[in-house]
Amino acid sequence: MSTLETETNFTAQPVSTEFTNISLESEQSKKKTKVPRRLIHFSDGVLEEYSTDEEDDQPPPPPPVDPKTLTWGPWVWHYMSTAAFKSLGVADTCGEKLAWFFGITTPKYQSAIDEFYRLKAEEEKELEYEKRMQERMVGLTNISITETNKTQDKGSGSDEEVEKF
Repeated sequence: MSTLETETNFTAQPVSTEFTNISLESEQSKKKTKVPRRLIHFSDGVLEEYSTDEEDDQPPPPPPVDPKTLTWGPWVWHYMSTAAFKSLGVADTCGEKLAWFFGITTPKYQSAIDEFYRLKAEEEKELEYEKRMQERMVGLTNISITETNKTQDKGSGSDEEVEKF
């Protein structure tokens, strides 16, 4: 068939006006409403947790293995793998507790970081102390200069300076 033949085979169909008569109520009733998977109650309200599409699409887990129906080889394999997984879980939990007990969970260079911040704080205190001391010295210098000027103005007759600290 050529493209001309396919174009001529089309027949005109009457235009349907069904799209203008849509009932909104029927659309809402057909739409699947999500039901919360669980409700979590807080002091300031309730949180509704919905399941995700990924959780809905997952196939159901395989049924558990009944060791009574297994032959000798798979039976040993089943119990060995079960024991290994449980031992790994226990070791992981114990390892976390021991790491916390011995303080291994802190960052490797945390003591250096703490020392840096401690030294930085000490330097800031020293700079602040020096600044205050310089302000005091400027204030004392101004006071002593004005007092010496006052004593010279009173006319004691001598050119000696009297400073008070």
